[in-house]
Amino acid sequence: MSVPPRSDAATHGPRRAVRPLMVTLVAAVIGIAMVQFPVEPAEAAPSTDITTLDVKLTSSDTTVQRRDRTAAERPNGTVPDHVLATAEAERTDQFSTVGVTWSDDSSGTTPDIQIRTRAVDGEWTEWQTISDVEPIDAGNGKLATDPVYVGESDGVEVRALGDTTTTLSDVEAVLIASPEVASDANPQTARLAAATAAGDFYAAPPVVTRGGWKANEGWRCNERKMDTTIKGVVVHHTAGSNSYGASESAGIVRSIYAYHTQTLGWCDIGYNFLVDKYGKIFEGRWGGIEKPVHGAHAADWNTNTVGVSFMGNYETARPSATMLEAGAKIIAWKLDSFQRDAKGTVTLAGKRLPVIFGHGDVMATACPGRHIRSEMDKLRDNVAAKMGKHSPIHDAWKQRGGESGFLGSPNRSERVVGDGRNAGFMGDRYIELYWHPSHGDHIVYGSILSRYTTMGRESSRLGWPTSDEKAGPIPGARVNTFTGGRIIWRSGAGAWPLWGAFGRLYDDLGDRRDDVGAPTSGEYKSTVVGSMRKQDFTKGAMYWWPGSEYAVYGTIYKRYDKLGEEGSRLGAPRSNEVAGPLPKTRMSTFERGRIIWRKDAGAWPLWGDINRKWDSLGNYRDDLGVPTSAEYRSKEVDDVVKQDFTSGRMYWSPHQGAFAVYGSIFSKYASLGEEGSRLGKPRSSEYAVPNGRAVDFANGVITWDATTREVTVHYSS
Repeated sequence: MSVPPRSDAATHGPRRAVRPLMVTLVAAVIGIAMVQFPVEPAEAAPSTDITTLDVKLTSSDTTVQRRDRTAAERPNGTVPDHVLATAEAERTDQFSTVGVTWSDDSSGTTPDIQIRTRAVDGEWTEWQTISDVEPIDAGNGKLATDPVYVGESDGVEVRALGDTTTTLSDVEAVLIASPEVASDANPQTARLAAATAAGDFYAAPPVVTRGGWKANEGWRCNERKMDTTIKGVVVHHTAGSNSYGASESAGIVRSIYAYHTQTLGWCDIGYNFLVDKYGKIFEGRWGGIEKPVHGAHAADWNTNTVGVSFMGNYETARPSATMLEAGAKIIAWKLDSFQRDAKGTVTLAGKRLPVIFGHGDVMATACPGRHIRSEMDKLRDNVAAKMGKHSPIHDAWKQRGGESGFLGSPNRSERVVGDGRNAGFMGDRYIELYWHPSHGDHIVYGSILSRYTTMGRESSRLGWPTSDEKAGPIPGARVNTFTGGRIIWRSGAGAWPLWGAFGRLYDDLGDRRDDVGAPTSGEYKSTVVGSMRKQDFTKGAMYWWPGSEYAVYGTIYKRYDKLGEEGSRLGAPRSNEVAGPLPKTRMSTFERGRIIWRKDAGAWPLWGDINRKWDSLGNYRDDLGVPTSAEYRSKEVDDVVKQDFTSGRMYWSPHQGAFAVYGSIFSKYASLGEEGSRLGKPRSSEYAVPNGRAVDFANGVITWDATTREVTVHYSS
């Protein structure tokens, strides 16, 4: 097993210093690795105790008799028998897992590391070799053995054996204890993919999640290192004792995790999955059970593979049928999910290999043990039999060009959702392919996929895709359609759903859709009108409540928005934008008024008495023109409210109501000082008089002569 150096060790705190016979206690934190899993009731966090012992260098003159390893098993044809370092038999606190590390500047023949342990009943075991021909390169200046489960023990003796060429330094023994907690007997599991009636896709077996085996998520790196796909499966064993109970497996996984992260300084546990002899499957490395998480289990062969490790030493013991069956299940699901042939071959790191191969097929190691190596053909047959025929996702992927096509390589496990399927692929970008018997196969990717995912994909109101991404309904937009609506994307707006009444209204706008623009939000509830729902667009908004659905956009929307939309004096919309009552005007009406736009005047509201007076002017509205301001209070007379128009002004006061003054009469009135002048407030709008027009004021009249075009002021006193 080999990984690159840890890239963010700071997330795990300072590295532990070596202190002879000193115990460092690290409290494990209950964590959930994948958000889709339910959270268990809280319980006391399991502790993981790590004891580090010095293994002292000794003279190489001392030798031992070796019967456990032959010269043929060593690359140089020799069997190390010189004792180079020892830790004498020592009583310790209880532990159950042992590993040994030494400096990577050691040279010569790789040492054999042997241990014997004292069981809690007082019996010492025979010496056993726990190292491999090719040791683990931790990448942090250490070489190491695998962590070996030895059962509950309270004493240990260690020795390192080499030959006359072997040099060693900084040899340390690591003792790990992870006592059982209540949930270890029945840990939390997740099932990610259902079986299909057609039998064309193998269902995911239950997997004990990281939350289930109580991974301390504070120990791992935060980065998710992903491969492009999964092309093969590397089979391992964990080595160590095969004598463990069903409730001890979770503690063994925690111990391996502690050794990999806290002792070797890796980002996480190395294996993607671990399988115990009782058939329980454990999620290993963090990042997502469905995804091609880059593991740390086989050096150059970590890339685009999944590492499955059988828990135990299968060089010495035979694997249980239950274990092999569980291993076949997780492998069948992963290979089916990534569209692979269980009995095929693949080229990885320049070597042609079976799709399912052993660790020892690519590295100088006995892993996964001779008794599993002898079962590999049967394992491949079992996996192939479970996978069955190709799924519709596989067929659609092949029809679209397979691995060399636009979709690229399978990148996320195929999922079964009701009658349909979906899976992720990685070509130039990440793409998801969906298939449903009623809607066919369609792809979703990019920003549209991100929005679809956050909404819940096919389980959301949108439902299943009914198109690939295509040109949208307005210039520059892209769209995917779904059974329940669509998602529209445009640069600067993002990707947002459109459905129901808003979707129908958007289509009804026809050529004016680009006037409202692309959506910039989903639907949301109005904070002012309880029954109203709204949706924002780049140039406007849509509003719906029972029996009503309207769009407000452009300059009219900008004014409406500035006023406070449905919370303003105008209230809720009562129309879409339409042609206004005067030439070249546009208008939207509201509960208590309207907004009128003309290019030379802008968009301004009309409401209350002034709005009603404007309507009553009839054909004379064009003489007054369109508004060029909102209502505002007079600076001269406290109770007068005014509003400007292109050719005049309206005046309102609580006792007299609203009056319009415009044209030549308004010009004269304005020159005198309007309501602040001697004439005072208007008492009428303009009306007809013989040969002209007139307006009454509090203290006089202004008349206009149609023949002479003269304007005359008549004061009443």
